[in-house]
Amino acid sequence: MADLPFKHTTVLRRVLLLILMVFYFITLWALAEDSGSKSFWLLVGPLELLFVFGLLFIEYQGLLREKEKGFLQQQQQLERKLNTLIGNLPGMAYRCHNDGGDWVMEYISEGAFDLTGFRSAELQVGGTQVFGELIHPEDQELVAEGVAAGNRGKRRFHFQYRLRRKEGGYVWVWEQGILVQGEDGTEMLEGFICNIDEQKQLEQEKLSVIADQERVLSELKRLQGIIPVCAHCKKVRTDDGDWQMLEAYIQEHSEAEFSHGICPECMKELYPEYDFDLEE
Repeated sequence: MADLPFKHTTVLRRVLLLILMVFYFITLWALAEDSGSKSFWLLVGPLELLFVFGLLFIEYQGLLREKEKGFLQQQQQLERKLNTLIGNLPGMAYRCHNDGGDWVMEYISEGAFDLTGFRSAELQVGGTQVFGELIHPEDQELVAEGVAAGNRGKRRFHFQYRLRRKEGGYVWVWEQGILVQGEDGTEMLEGFICNIDEQKQLEQEKLSVIADQERVLSELKRLQGIIPVCAHCKKVRTDDGDWQMLEAYIQEHSEAEFSHGICPECMKELYPEYDFDLEE
């Protein structure tokens, strides 16, 4: 019976239990009808009753095992769904110690590989890489202060920082988490980290475009308004009261550049000895 599937052994136990119970009631009937064989039935009856209670106990244990098996199957199914959900997230979920620096990981999802280049086993307890060492040195204080502030206020913390990848270089990440109590009372952090490197690059490009626009507008404004020019020599009076050549003033207040030549009228006036047509 032990080699049969669990479902079949349950059916056999129940059939045997039913047979023994029927036989036990037949025994009781025989005792009542045939007083001459009482000694035999008095011996057999208790043994049957013992077997009945034994099978009832076995049946009870079987029902408990069935419920336990069903519970384990449900738990495994929920864990599989949870792992699938976490695995499809564009980042990594984690559970780490609230140690203020190393951030030793008790659990980290497989999304760590796409984010850092490290497998989750490499970053967890007993692995080859401490997670805190991946945080950019200039951002480590920001992360520690951000976590501490969230813990003091008993609220979620969130911030952005740079994280080093296994092959070198840094990526910008966004993290959100919260302080929780472990089963043994240990303070732990649970949260999620995702890659925002592309978003950061777009922000930098946007800031660069805005800076260029502001610079152009500033230069345009510098040439607006009334410019005091000498009616004779055409020099420009600066804000300091000095007089500056017109070309130098425009070059200083804009990106324009000058090249010098001579027009036909000035050529005839200044160099009459040269008789040729400058327009040819």
